Amino acid sequence: VDMGQYERRPAPNNPNPRLSFSALNHAPWNGVESLLDLARAFPNWQVDVIGQTGLEKRDDVPPNIHLHGRLTKPQYDQLMHNADIAVGTMALHRKQMDEACPLKVREYFAYGLPMISAYTDTDFPQGAPFMLQLPNRENNILPHVAEIEAFVQAWKGKRVPYEAVKHVD
Repeated sequence: VDMGQYERRPAPNNPNPRLSFSALNHAPWNGVESLLDLARAFPNWQVDVIGQTGLEKRDDVPPNIHLHGRLTKPQYDQLMHNADIAVGTMALHRKQMDEACPLKVREYFAYGLPMISAYTDTDFPQGAPFMLQLPNRENNILPHVAEIEAFVQAWKGKRVPYEAVKHVD
């Protein structure tokens, strides 16, 4: 990712946390079920879903999940600038993977967004304070709601410093 192509803005001052998730398609390893669990566990949080994820066809999507479909870059940029936290890939175990370096996560970092995921990131094998790594398995949200809430509250209103992620530029 060429981080120079992404405008970094100060973190928003949202009254409640706003999370963002992007996906190009309905790949099983995206783990949209984890998004549903997250939204249900935290009904006051808002979750923006960008792209086609398969949630569009479901009737059990909580009202705090906002499905935006495919967006232009200016539309996508606005959602990223308004987000407190991003959500990465949540179910890589479905394709027998434990480690990855998704482009969407590099974009999240370009915007300065801290991130929740469920895999080891190749560029951060020891983790990082701005990354919450949940177990890479089914049901990875509900057993960890206290940890998720603490992470989100600690990072709400903050951005990841460029120096911490510049090696992925």
